[in-house]
Amino acid sequence: MISKHNLEKPRTKKIINLIASRFSPIVSLIILILIFVSCATMMDENKATLILNVSSSFQAKTLLPDIDMEPAAYDLAGNGPNGGNFSLIDEQTPVMVPLLDPGEWIVTVSAKNVDGTVIARGEQTTTLYPGETQTLNITVSPIEGYGAVDLTVYWSATDTIVPSIEAQLIPHTGTPIDLDFIIEEEETGTGTGTCTSTEIPTGYYTLVIQLLDNGLLTMGAVEVIRVVKDYTTSGVFEFYDINQTEGDIAINITPEMNDPIEMTMSGLVAEIGSGGAMTVEASVPPDTGNVVYVWYINGESKATGSSYTTRMDLPVGIYRLDVVAFTSDGKRAGSATHTFRILDVELVELTLTWDPNTEPDLAGYKLYWGFSSRDYVFSVDVGNQTSYTVTDLAPGATYYFAVTAYNTSGLESDYSNEVVYTVPFA
Repeated sequence: MISKHNLEKPRTKKIINLIASRFSPIVSLIILILIFVSCATMMDENKATLILNVSSSFQAKTLLPDIDMEPAAYDLAGNGPNGGNFSLIDEQTPVMVPLLDPGEWIVTVSAKNVDGTVIARGEQTTTLYPGETQTLNITVSPIEGYGAVDLTVYWSATDTIVPSIEAQLIPHTGTPIDLDFIIEEEETGTGTGTCTSTEIPTGYYTLVIQLLDNGLLTMGAVEVIRVVKDYTTSGVFEFYDINQTEGDIAINITPEMNDPIEMTMSGLVAEIGSGGAMTVEASVPPDTGNVVYVWYINGESKATGSSYTTRMDLPVGIYRLDVVAFTSDGKRAGSATHTFRILDVELVELTLTWDPNTEPDLAGYKLYWGFSSRDYVFSVDVGNQTSYTVTDLAPGATYYFAVTAYNTSGLESDYSNEVVYTVPFA
């Protein structure tokens, strides 16, 4: 490493070794630290010294191209006054470059992976002064440009009559990119849709794929996808179990999530009776920061926010619920999924009773219920009754109940204690 600098003073070489032994890389943003040292006993006081310390780790867990985004070495270059320059290849930081002329210097850092491919770059300008110390911070980011996507969708050709595929890449901000698929039927009876699209700007996207039959949605999927400059991101989706216009289909989908953001979902129900619903909550680790959630059912966008309640009028069938989260700056993203079934079952009824109030001006009671705690979508005024039978409850769904009292002036009390009840299947 020392020979690359063409240094002649033994004492200066010793300083390089000492500095290298005292610093260690930190997993964070790539930072280039420039320290300018003046010492009359070691070097010319009219010269400046450049110490380079670069450290970083790029992490990506999603649908990725075949390229390692972990920096393994760095190329550093500098151009300064009077034609001065330096070039360091395949370096591990820290590195000190002494005897630089004072004046304006432009420093460039290129991060390379283990295969020697440049994956990130940064540049900064600073002015060196004799005998002074300055610090220059350079953020090295993935190289912007264009990449490609190569996607394949498989399904049973006998399950469709006029198959088609609609797909989009949805960026964090800006206009969605439509993806065109070529539909083919192989001799094995497998339907195949392929799409190869180039000139896709680098970054993260929400990939939405929908399989249609004669214009009707049969199945869809949502994944987070990353595009890297000059590389192709590939993905395969298998829709061998789809919703057909006739008959019942059981769909088992095992999603493989490789997301930078670890997401969790709560309130999940595998089976719900027709007329029922479920409320699902999505969450990310506290240190993730602010995120934007988007909910999808079978590839159709439904709502935003950290929670979502399914519609009560969903037809009998199989459904895939997806949620996607993007950080506010769009640099990190993640997704999670859940498959559930709406069953054709007989609705049930439930009788609730409560202790009467003793206030002399009591006028009556109101019963409230819904699918999540203290979020009641149904209510009924039961008058002076202290019991009520709720009908049309869906097996498999969880309901939350509470009662209030109101007086002759119309003033209503707070909610009573909450009763939670999950309707069993017969």
